[in-house]
Amino acid sequence: CSAGLTICSDVFHHPDGRARFDEPRALGALAVDMETSALYRIAAQFGARALSLLTVVDHIATGELTDYAERQALFTDMTRLALEVAAES
Repeated sequence: CSAGLTICSDVFHHPDGRARFDEPRALGALAVDMETSALYRIAAQFGARALSLLTVVDHIATGELTDYAERQALFTDMTRLALEVAAES
């Protein structure tokens, strides 16, 4: 489990995404996410609380991909953690 700076951007699916991630990575970004900024914006608009838990499954800098079985196990672990956090809130 790690914590760190995550950027919200479409660089992951952009044709030159790896190159576009160089600057954020140089500034300390560990990951890319595309949905969290929208989640927080909508929560703020409606006065709701929001939390984003991210599971890293693909490595934008190296191109390394997580296989299906490991990906599913990681998502299951993250879902359990999310339910525990929600139950304590």
